[in-house]
Amino acid sequence: MHRSWPPILALWLLGVLAAAQFAKMSVIAPILRAGFGLSLPELGWLISLMEVGGAVFGLVSGLALARFGMRRFLLWGLAILSAASLAEAFATTAFLLFVARAIEGIGYVLVVIAAPTAIAATADNRLRPRALALWSTFVPVGIAAGGAITGLAAGMLGMSGVMLLWAVMIAAAVPVALRLPLADLPPARIRFPAPAAWISTFGFGLYTVFISAVTMLLPSFLIERCGAT
Repeated sequence: MHRSWPPILALWLLGVLAAAQFAKMSVIAPILRAGFGLSLPELGWLISLMEVGGAVFGLVSGLALARFGMRRFLLWGLAILSAASLAEAFATTAFLLFVARAIEGIGYVLVVIAAPTAIAATADNRLRPRALALWSTFVPVGIAAGGAITGLAAGMLGMSGVMLLWAVMIAAAVPVALRLPLADLPPARIRFPAPAAWISTFGFGLYTVFISAVTMLLPSFLIERCGAT
């Protein structure tokens, strides 16, 4: 195995862990609706709040990455994700749940901006295409893993227990981020990307719309309309 693969795999797993936070809300959606009196549109907002951090802070975070460094971004992102999950576990009102979810989105964007940048910097020219191809799978793998783990744990631990479990799992990833061999980045400047990047971004946006609109609300439909567990 190429010596760059272990840190690349570790960075990919951090992305998977961050993406898993999408699915945890959708799997326990019926519990959330019953416990907090949420309507289906409100539930959709709660699930999609993870992306608000990226929409609002994505450009600023990308420019700040060179100033603060990839390791700090990863550590801050993981700390925020863990703290937000902890807050969700003890939320007593829908308002507090929404606030914690919005903060969680900030942690998510910090991780998913720093991790692929670190992968690109770690891999050499020959390895980089394969490394970034692996990174492109972090959302579907994270959603699958998040849904499976949350589904298995929900029956035994309940909503609060599931959120505490995720908080502990994310906190356990902090030592991994501390040990990664990450280099500093050159100063960033605002520059428009090539047309191919805009097209790729648009395509990924359509994919995200599909995932959010169908997959995230599908558990609620299956449970409420089809009697699924």
